[in-house]
Amino acid sequence: MGSKILPNFIVVGAMKSATTSLCSMLAQHPDIFVCNPKEPEFFNRFEEYNKGIGQYAKLFESGNKATAVGEGSTSYTKSGAFPLAAERIKQHLPHVKLIYIMRDPIARIESHWMHSVRSGSQRWSDFPNAIVKDENFIDTSQYWKQYQHLRNYFSPEQILLMLYEDFKSNPTDVLERCFSYLNVGPLTLDEYRSEHVSVGSMVDRPIIGRLQEVTLIRSIFRMIPRSLRDSIKRPFQTKIGRRPKWNRSALEYVLARIADDAKTMLFHIGRSNAWHLTADNYMKVTRS
Repeated sequence: MGSKILPNFIVVGAMKSATTSLCSMLAQHPDIFVCNPKEPEFFNRFEEYNKGIGQYAKLFESGNKATAVGEGSTSYTKSGAFPLAAERIKQHLPHVKLIYIMRDPIARIESHWMHSVRSGSQRWSDFPNAIVKDENFIDTSQYWKQYQHLRNYFSPEQILLMLYEDFKSNPTDVLERCFSYLNVGPLTLDEYRSEHVSVGSMVDRPIIGRLQEVTLIRSIFRMIPRSLRDSIKRPFQTKIGRRPKWNRSALEYVLARIADDAKTMLFHIGRSNAWHLTADNYMKVTRS
C-alpha cells in the first residue's frame, strides 16, 4: 500500500473573502490539486476528525501527481468557535503552508450575514441586532486575533497573508504570489469569477421562521417536494437588497470590537489605508 497523500497547503479563510474563487482558480493549475469538497472541515468537526487521518487522506488520493495538494476550510480561522483546529493541523501537517485572505471586516460581516440568511440559520429582519449577539460574526472578522492564534503553531513563513480587495482588482498578481509560495510555475488565468450572494435572491420573511419552529409543521414541510415547497413559500418571501442596513449603534459597537484589530493587521502587511474603518464611511454606503 502506498503512503497517504495529505495536503501541503490549506486556504484557511477568511469566510466570505473569495476563498472559493481562489481555490477554484488555483485548481486550474496543472501542478495544483484541490480536494472535493473544497471545505472538508476535518480539523474542526469532531465527527470528521474522529474518523481518523486516513479517512481525510482519501480526499487527496487523486492529487498524487500534483506538486501542491490542498483544501480550503474557512472554519480554521474561527478560533472562537473551533479553538482546536490549528493545534490539530500542526499535529498532522507540521510543515503545511497556509493561505489567509482577508476582506474589509464590515463588508465580510455583511456577506457572512447574507450567507447565513440563505442557509436558513438567520432571518433577514434580525440584522443588525443578531450581529451584536452572535460572537461568530465578529470573531471571524478579527484577523489579527486569528493570525496570532495560528502563530502559536506555525511560523510566519508558513502563512501567506493577502487581501480580497487585491484579488478582486488584480487576480493575476495574487495568483502569481500563490503560485510562487506553493513552488509551482507561473500560469495565466484569464477570467476572475466572484462568488457572492446575488442581489435579488429570495429569503424567507419572519413568518416562515415562526411556522418552522413548530415541530409538526416543520416535519410536514420537509416531506413536500422542493419545487412545490418553493412555490408555497414564495408569497412569504422577500428579495435580498444590495446590502443589509446598519443602525449606527450596532455599527459603532462592531467597529469598537474590530477596528484596532484590523488596523494592526493592515499595518503588519504594509497596507494601512486599505480599509476605511469609520462609522461614517459605512453609514454613507448604507444610505446610497
